[in-house]
Amino acid sequence: MGIDKKQVDDFEKKYKDTLFSRIDEIRLNEFQVIDQIATNATNIGQLNVDIPNTSTTLNNKLVELSHIFKKAGLSMYVKEFEDYDLVSSSFLGVAIINDLIDKLSESSNKLDEYAKTINDISDDIEEELLSLQNESPKRSFFARIKSIFVHREEPIYYYVSLTDEEQDILDGYLQKYKDVDSEIWNYNLEDNLVQSLVKEITSPQEIDELDFPHKYSASVVPELLKESVLPDLQALGLEHLVPKLQEALIEEYKKDLPDPTVYQVPEEDMYLYVPDFSPEATKKHEITEEQLQNILQLVQDSVDSSEKTLKSIKEDKASGGLDLESFEAIDLNVSAPQRKDATQVISSELSNEKKQSNEQVKEQSNDKETSDKPFEKDGRL
Repeated sequence: MGIDKKQVDDFEKKYKDTLFSRIDEIRLNEFQVIDQIATNATNIGQLNVDIPNTSTTLNNKLVELSHIFKKAGLSMYVKEFEDYDLVSSSFLGVAIINDLIDKLSESSNKLDEYAKTINDISDDIEEELLSLQNESPKRSFFARIKSIFVHREEPIYYYVSLTDEEQDILDGYLQKYKDVDSEIWNYNLEDNLVQSLVKEITSPQEIDELDFPHKYSASVVPELLKESVLPDLQALGLEHLVPKLQEALIEEYKKDLPDPTVYQVPEEDMYLYVPDFSPEATKKHEITEEQLQNILQLVQDSVDSSEKTLKSIKEDKASGGLDLESFEAIDLNVSAPQRKDATQVISSELSNEKKQSNEQVKEQSNDKETSDKPFEKDGRL
């Protein structure tokens, strides 16, 4: 039947509209806050006040990343699972977006810290000015003439400049905010995607009143990677990140292991804590580019020639063609439709072989009439 393209387009449009509308709302609110903070900072004497809008930075970064996905034939917002006739959000896209939105939230916290520091220093300046005014009515007169208001109920009189220490404190808090903005702008798939995926897979999750240590339990992670992560990494040309991703996930799930002095986890139960996808466990699937091309060609030959017999496939194996490791490599490296087509060809030949075998066995049984035990459908006793 296939997946309806309109269904895919509608899903992506709704996803993007919701996401970017929310970012735009935050951007407008942040613009007003930044404008007020910049004015206050300048009024108390901070120099070189330049506050970027991290919501704008995030918006632009998402547009940039979505173009990279599109160039690779993918969408950062939607993924089609043809084998299941299902349309869902892209797992890689969700991981990236959630990580960047967390950084946006962090930048908001840094901005609040900066604003609070400005108010604290303003209060200190006000106290100092009031003490000076009480000492000298003449100073109070000139202070009122030169007063500058910082949007407070009481004026702050600016003839006491910031100390070097206060200037450094304000610059430090502003820089923390700018650092998060830079993290968003400098985000790239090569350096940051693994971190985003690990965070998305292993971060804690709260559902109703239940707290779970991870969004995904260790036992389902290998299948999750196979179905939702590895194909997209290959399309993006980032399959070389897989070992790094595996190692990072293993380290995270190892943290779940109980204290060995209290309880020693049996090897057969280890999968409950640490997924079995270490580099050693998957090393047998590593093949060269030339081997992969040969395997893909053999698969294509199987698809093109539906009359290829099981006997010829066995001859291929004997001459260095398809073997067990090759089939395992095919399962990991070719698309679902290719696997399905090749499997149908081979299954058809196996069915013919099995049918012939059943007929031969039945003839022998009728001739000998030595057994009254029925045969199963697959031709075995």
